[in-house]
Amino acid sequence: MIFSSVLQKNIKNSIKIKEKFLSDNNNLKNFEKITSKIIKSYLNKGKIYVMGNGGSAADAQHFTAELISKFKRKRKSINVECLNTNVSTITSIANDFNFKYIFSKQLESSITKNDILFAISTSGNSLNILEALKFAKKNKIYSFLLSGKDGGKAKKLSNSYILVPSLSTAIIQEVHIIIEHSLAEIIESKVSE
Repeated sequence: MIFSSVLQKNIKNSIKIKEKFLSDNNNLKNFEKITSKIIKSYLNKGKIYVMGNGGSAADAQHFTAELISKFKRKRKSINVECLNTNVSTITSIANDFNFKYIFSKQLESSITKNDILFAISTSGNSLNILEALKFAKKNKIYSFLLSGKDGGKAKKLSNSYILVPSLSTAIIQEVHIIIEHSLAEIIESKVSE
């Protein structure tokens, strides 16, 4: 039972953080605001641009797939693009300019004021996330951040944010996926009406 003690410890820590997260009204209010903004953007023919690095890149890709294909029900595809999936574009920008511009450079050619920028970063300090948020802010494009800890520098650059009250990247990512699934469920139900 030595190994299962690690599992038990991790599940107990996860539950504790999730309960702490739910007790923060700011997170719940921001979830309401973000969800409303996404639905409004969809109704105005807007697009959602999603981005992240590492595990957050996987989350961004996962969220994008659920909106383009389906989450729980068959329906019309939702206009969303994951900025961390085109390897040729990313490596070209990283090579020709700098890795910190891999997201912002992609936004230059296509994002509009009806669109939304969705940043996923457990630290909130990734340079490429910060550059994209700066671009959105400068061009008056609504952006929101899913992060952890204190939200890092990205918190100040985004219009709205949801912060998971943890220093554990793993637990932050667990809560992020619940938030993303909840967003997908609500968005899907609204576009199916």
